[in-house]
Formats: sequence, structure tokens, C-alpha cells
Amino acid sequence: MKTMPSLKLIPALLFLLVPGLVQAEYRDFTDQQGRTMNAELINVMGDQVRLKRSDGAVFNVDPSVFCPEDQEIIRVWMLTTLSQRDALLKINAKAAGTTPKSIEGVEGVDVEQWDGYYRVDLENTSDTSLENIEIRYCFLAFHMKVAADKRREGKTEIVKGSLTIPSIKPRDDFSFDTIKADMMNTALQKGYVWADGGKDDSKDKLDGIWIRLYYQGHFISEWSSPSSMKEKYDWAKLYK
Repeated sequence: MKTMPSLKLIPALLFLLVPGLVQAEYRDFTDQQGRTMNAELINVMGDQVRLKRSDGAVFNVDPSVFCPEDQEIIRVWMLTTLSQRDALLKINAKAAGTTPKSIEGVEGVDVEQWDGYYRVDLENTSDTSLENIEIRYCFLAFHMKVAADKRREGKTEIVKGSLTIPSIKPRDDFSFDTIKADMMNTALQKGYVWADGGKDDSKDKLDGIWIRLYYQGHFISEWSSPSSMKEKYDWAKLYK
């Protein structure tokens, strides 16, 4: 039986904002004609907001009646409020990969390379059009050590990316693929063993994804799979 030296074929590593809540409070809102009123944002009603004026009057209004600056303030508040109610976006992500391709040149070892990524699906569950939403994500690609004694021996690569969604209409959806990570599988050929022992094969895998949504730089929402990623890791350290 032929003895193989321990090989290290692990692929090279590829290589924010703290969430803040937008709280409603009484403030002066200015309309397109320059008229002002002192009011508080109290609810989201479809694509409108409900305001409570300082004199006690309550009414619904389309944000477009206000000046551009106030429209942005209202927009951030609407998106954050809907997100807190789980009424903004439904997010799902599934691990995926390209078909593995064999590479030559390593005696006694079958080596396959493939690209790992996530397929992300977003569904707008609100009654408002979502425009210019920035998505920032990071996912974990685990590269198992070749000839490892245990399956969890190896290195974890942090892969990050971002994109801006032009628009998702109410009750519509949007899907995208993340950037790809270089992945690898190995298996000893028949008649070979590792000189220092270890498992006959190694398999890389995707270990989780964390997604955050922003509007005009304001944190709106987040989602992760598994959900424990948000407790186990620090976003600022992952996405740096």
C-alpha cells in the first residue's frame, strides 16, 4: 500500500453600521409649498403615513406632499417601522454551488474544485414600493483541512458583498446570487493512505449567511441563516 504525505490543498482566502432605530417624535414637517406643521408619525397605512398633529388632529397623508428632506425622513421611519412589524420583506437564502470539476496533477488524490454561493430570495410583503434598498451580506465558507482527523478541522473564510435593489413593487419579489467562493473536495485514490493518518476525504461547505438591509445609509432590517449567526458573530468584525 502506498503512503501519501499530508497535503495542504486548502484554497487561498478571498478577501458597519450598528443598527439604529428611527423613533417618531413631534417635529416640524414642511410641505412642497413651504408650509409647516408640528406633528408626530404614528402609523403606516399602506403607502401613506398617519400623523398626529400637536393640536391633537390625526390624519393620513401621502409622503410626497412634503419637501424632499422630510420625505426621506418619513421614508426611513416607514421602512424601519414595517420591518419591526415583520411586514416589510420576507427573506430566504439557500446554499448552492456549481458542478465540481476535476483537476489533475496530484498523485494518489482526486481533487475537485467548485464555486459555492447563496441564492437569495426577497419578497416585498408591504403595500409600498421598495426603492434603492442596499443589501450587504457576508457568508461563511468552511474549507476542511486535507487529511484532517476531524471534520471540523480547517479554516473559515468570510465572504462579503453588496448590491442595491433598484425597485421591488408591492407584493413582488427579487432574487440574486451572492458572489462565489472557491471551494474544494478531495478523496484518496484506492491503495493510498496518509502518512500521518487522517480522513480519506475532505469536503468544503457553506456554513451560514447574514444579510442586512439599508436605506440611504440607515439600517432597516437583517436576517441570518442559521439565526444563531447574529448571536455568535459581530457584524462589524465580519463586514469590515
